[in-house]
Amino acid sequence: RSEQARNTQTIKEAKQAQLAVQKAIEVLKSFYGKAAEDSSFLQADDVGEEMLQEATGTPYAGMQSQKDGVLGLLEVIVSDFARLDTTTSSAEDQAQKEYDQFLAE
Repeated sequence: RSEQARNTQTIKEAKQAQLAVQKAIEVLKSFYGKAAEDSSFLQADDVGEEMLQEATGTPYAGMQSQKDGVLGLLEVIVSDFARLDTTTSSAEDQAQKEYDQFLAE
């Protein structure tokens, strides 16, 4: 049954994709956490950094507010893959039941 093979492959790929995206989220959270604490990621000279700190009153920590957009997008992608896994598994189970009933008749 080619439908079964396609469903099995889809489920396998959805699970692998979920793991890969979850790993990417972990890496980014770690990166953003370190970037907030460490200004060594910045490409600025001491004079520019001092001027910025004087103007704002706080050291520049990068665009930390933008991380939520990227992480939010990745979390949506993970949930999409999870939904794909669930719906494909359900469809495969239903197709198998119908096939078994057909053979029993």
